[in-house]
Amino acid sequence: NLSYVPFAGGGEALSALLGNQVAAGISGYGEFSEQIKAGALRLLAISADKRQDGIDAPTLKEAGFDVELFNWRGVFAPPGVSDDDKAAMIKLIETMAKSDAWATECKNRNWTPILLTGDDYAKFVTEDTARIGAILKDLGLA
Repeated sequence: NLSYVPFAGGGEALSALLGNQVAAGISGYGEFSEQIKAGALRLLAISADKRQDGIDAPTLKEAGFDVELFNWRGVFAPPGVSDDDKAAMIKLIETMAKSDAWATECKNRNWTPILLTGDDYAKFVTEDTARIGAILKDLGLA
């Protein structure tokens, strides 16, 4: 029996968890990692498709829930952006994604780098939004 409690950000969710105002929270690992390491929060499971290096927790699937969620981030441009500007932005992102600095940052934050750009990224966003909507509907949260 779940009740969704929306928060404006991870800070509010963390405060609610630490203040026993909610029974559990879902967020990116980085939002709660310091409290987990300090023993103030207990990590029950991660929503990735497989266990992550440096994170001692089963996946939701291993815990018995047929759910797989990714905490992805994206770079967006306003409607009507020119093809030249779009291509330039994609080139910058691709260059950043190939850099040693990015690889180090991903490792330090326990992120799994996956690069999608242009139409491939647009397709992913559309499909993932529909997939998450179906999960929320199944849980009675949408």
